[in-house]
Amino acid sequence: MVKKPTTRRRAPSSQGEVHRPARHRGLGIALKFAIPISLFIAALVSSLGWILYDHVETALNEDIDRAGVFAAKALAAPDWAIADNTKRLRGMLTDKVEEVAIWELRGNKVALVATATGARTLPITRYKGTRNVDDVLIERGLIETKNDRKVTYRSFRHAITNPENDREAIGFVQVFLSEEAIENDLDAISRFIIIFCLLGIILGIALCFFVAGRITTPIKTLISDISEVAKGRLDHRTRVRTRDEVGVLANAFNEMTEGLEDGMRAKKDLSSKEHQEHIAQEIQEKLFPKTLPDLPGMTLDAVFESGHQISGDLFDVLPLGPNRTGMLLLTASGHGVPAAIILAMARSVYRAVAEDFAESPAGALKRVNALFSPDLRRGMYVTAIYAIVDVERGTVRVASAGHKMPMLHYVRARDSLSRVHPGGIAMGLDTGPIFDRSLQEAEVEVAPGDEVVLSTSGILDFRLSSGEPLGEQRFFKAVFSTAKSGTRRLAHQVLARIQAHADEEPGDVDITIVSLRVGNED
Repeated sequence: MVKKPTTRRRAPSSQGEVHRPARHRGLGIALKFAIPISLFIAALVSSLGWILYDHVETALNEDIDRAGVFAAKALAAPDWAIADNTKRLRGMLTDKVEEVAIWELRGNKVALVATATGARTLPITRYKGTRNVDDVLIERGLIETKNDRKVTYRSFRHAITNPENDREAIGFVQVFLSEEAIENDLDAISRFIIIFCLLGIILGIALCFFVAGRITTPIKTLISDISEVAKGRLDHRTRVRTRDEVGVLANAFNEMTEGLEDGMRAKKDLSSKEHQEHIAQEIQEKLFPKTLPDLPGMTLDAVFESGHQISGDLFDVLPLGPNRTGMLLLTASGHGVPAAIILAMARSVYRAVAEDFAESPAGALKRVNALFSPDLRRGMYVTAIYAIVDVERGTVRVASAGHKMPMLHYVRARDSLSRVHPGGIAMGLDTGPIFDRSLQEAEVEVAPGDEVVLSTSGILDFRLSSGEPLGEQRFFKAVFSTAKSGTRRLAHQVLARIQAHADEEPGDVDITIVSLRVGNED
């Protein structure tokens, strides 16, 4: 009995299902971008406003101090300072200058000579913080003016010297500035800065949300497009509106969608192809002999294992008379459905012409090539080795059409293994004269106990546990050792001997071995 072809099927890779994108929860991208940037802008503008206010306040106080010092020095001229200059001093009163007073030193006493408001007394309360700037004494305190107003002041006092002796002080002039007026100016400035900062913060936040919207609008559009694709519209494409990173993302989305569409189309094509391959495999399996013929004077054995779903090998054993049988091995170029088709064609033609060439394997192969080669596509070919065993005459005639593996002949009387490999090109490369001239035929004598072995080249690529391919020498050695042992099922035993040293992944190779032992089983 012949083992059924063994086909290694690989599980198809799983395709991920398309899901609808989940709606986002929490803050969107726009808010995640705008809120922290807005807070940063608010903090930055507020800090800048505070710094500006501090600088303006310092600058204003310095300007006021310079103006007060200048006024005190100007009023300290001795030619008129001690005289009653109430009318002249009155012209110096402003919204900031509350009072100007001239004092005269009379011994150990200080007498008020003149005031801008006409007051004859000036109740003064001094605060801490007295400082001297360019010989002008600056003080802070509380003054009660003529109209009973109590004003917080900042006074600038400068000595009036004797015209004849500038080292002798005869009095001093004192300019009183209203702290309230100064504070009002600072308040006005602070209000302006606050309004400016608020406007800056509002404009900054508005700009943040505008920029965030400009950034996220294409993303939202892309999310909407993804939802369309998730619904199954694989032909949907998004519009690329920008050339920035979002534009690159949109282009990548379109490329992904095109790839997904091609993938789904390929998946459908693959399903159809797998269905076709499954049918082709079933048809091919029917072409292999289910049982080997039981012929007098011969013991046949055959084994076939495929490393592909559809094999590139095919063998046939056909009785050609009571004491004669034909053994044919075919190997197609490539694998898959095309290989299965041309093998089926070659095998059918062989079956049709085999009996007409019962004594000539070369003649049979020439006829097969002439009939089916014209129908082959360019580049497709079939190698073949065909042996006819005649037990009555004790001969084996063999022809090879481009077949890589020779016929092996074990001679029991000499305990030797010989290779018989006549020349010839593959079928399908030429339809006539060239093929016929290239094809040679060899004949060997066989005796009871001899073994004849045909095989395909896939066995040579069988990977061993060492990682190396089997190769010719190891295969021939396995055939010789098995034949010498006198086994009744040579083909199966040779394969079992090789598989005992196989790697976990021996490789995707097709293995076909057909053996014939001259003489019936004991």
